[in-house]
Amino acid sequence: MGTTENIETIREDLDVLEHLCQTAETNQDNQLIQKIENSSSSLRGIVHGHLIEVQYAFKHLNKNRTVILQKHADVTIGNADDIFAKSIQLKSSYGDKTNDVDTHLAKAAYQISGAGGEVPRAADRRVIDVVINGLNNPWPFTPKSSTGVRKLTELLEVMEERILKYVDERKPDDSRGLTKNGRKWLDDVGDKKELAGSKKVKLVFSQSAGTNSTLLRVTAAGKDRYDFNYVTVKLRFGAQRKVKTESGTDVLQTAVFAIFKVGTALHCEYIAYSLRGGGKRFFESNDITVS
Repeated sequence: MGTTENIETIREDLDVLEHLCQTAETNQDNQLIQKIENSSSSLRGIVHGHLIEVQYAFKHLNKNRTVILQKHADVTIGNADDIFAKSIQLKSSYGDKTNDVDTHLAKAAYQISGAGGEVPRAADRRVIDVVINGLNNPWPFTPKSSTGVRKLTELLEVMEERILKYVDERKPDDSRGLTKNGRKWLDDVGDKKELAGSKKVKLVFSQSAGTNSTLLRVTAAGKDRYDFNYVTVKLRFGAQRKVKTESGTDVLQTAVFAIFKVGTALHCEYIAYSLRGGGKRFFESNDITVS
């Protein structure tokens, strides 16, 4: 069966599911209504997840970049020696529960560690990309702690804590969180031989990867910038996520975080975000004490 036939079969199945939902609602059968609601939400997430993989691939193919699917990650961009080379685990959440997003973060972290069969190349930038589409999902808050529109900086700081909690969940038997090898792959930013003797380092953006790139380097006062291994977490908000800014209320569209290692401890900091009205903003880290 070809692609066109597959898509047509899916449409037919969805028509049947919609009819069954209407029948269940007429009969006020809550059990069936809940089952159909859960099934349709799951299907929507699966279809959208595959769709964004294809869209991501086309985006980079149109830039004449190498694209590899389902080998090193969901999508791998570039040749191994390209400055922009990266492996990406893509997730799409349509659930309205906070732990739905938590689970996607934890599962993607396990996969980006190479534990799920798709092993990123050694020098690839490792990226977790999650689309949050649930209209009523309060993530990173729980329903009890969600209290309306928050300040943007407050929201981003709470996101940092929750991202780190589930990316570093350390439940390999449940396929959740970075594995031992995944954490080992991360570079200790205070242990770069080129920066030996520096008491403080800083994470800065690469000067050669383009103005919109969030590719980071590590440096210290009076030193050059150097590559290091870290994990990027990108969140995209398909649903309206209103925030308070200095100039009023805006809508958060994307937020980008870096997970990096200092000594044996992992840290998470936001490095970029985009607002519907306020555009894109990029943030280099404050000084990080390493000795």
